[in-house]
Amino acid sequence: MLSENKLTAFAVPKISRQLLDQYFTTGQRVILEVVAEGNPTPEFKWEKDGLDIRPESQTRFVLAASALGRATLTIMSAEPDDAGLFSCIAHNRVGRDRTSALVYVDGANGRKPGRSVKTTSAVDRPPVPRSAALLTSSHAEGTITVIADLPKTLEVEEGEELRLMCVVKSDLHLIPTWSKAGRTLAFDGRRRITRNLSGEFCLTIDQAMSNDAGRYTLTIVPSDESVAETMEPVVLHTRVDVNPKTRKKTRIFERTDSQDSLRSTSSRSRRGSSYLMTYSSRETSYVKY
Repeated sequence: MLSENKLTAFAVPKISRQLLDQYFTTGQRVILEVVAEGNPTPEFKWEKDGLDIRPESQTRFVLAASALGRATLTIMSAEPDDAGLFSCIAHNRVGRDRTSALVYVDGANGRKPGRSVKTTSAVDRPPVPRSAALLTSSHAEGTITVIADLPKTLEVEEGEELRLMCVVKSDLHLIPTWSKAGRTLAFDGRRRITRNLSGEFCLTIDQAMSNDAGRYTLTIVPSDESVAETMEPVVLHTRVDVNPKTRKKTRIFERTDSQDSLRSTSSRSRRGSSYLMTYSSRETSYVKY
């Protein structure tokens, strides 16, 4: 009699409790919490500004996770340097899910997100370069100004790091979206999307490959939907070219061609020498005769 096989239904992790942007004051306790479902039960990894958080070397961050799919990151006493973009990745053998949010700490030149923030005056706002003057989107609630645009074109060598960065200043809380050829980009093993409170938006791709070449777009909109509906998004473009590496196989072929050329020359030289020797021998024989 055959025993019944029990089939296990695997499920990709899905985060049910997302991270939210939060504002803290120096010395305040910070707790970031994520809840995820999946089968097997997901494990969790945390990042800050696109870099892995390692508790053994970053003792300020206390990480905890339960068997029920709940993970927390705790900072006992917030400092200005703790501000940044925090991400939590829930993963198991069949997939992963990610959630990200900004943490603002008073004293880190950050502002609390939301519509309560007033537009800075022309005196307080840094001067806008002439090249960026056309890349300004205004609304009664605030302004988005591009201080440093993406490069028009970027050329990198295959295997090198590909890094696209721009600087944007705004009184609003913004949502950036990177895309390539109409496809939205997200975090993965080689690709990191980061931002900081200085207004730098960055896309980094480790070990660029030939298929990373193409047209990239960064679209920036306010997170407040009521503002986004009446405010033009800021859209930046750039083109990336990836120069392929010279393969070792090609070099072998070049060496082979060179060796064949030397062999051919040597062969012709030997044949020429033999002919001269034969002719000389006949000529000598004829003279003697």
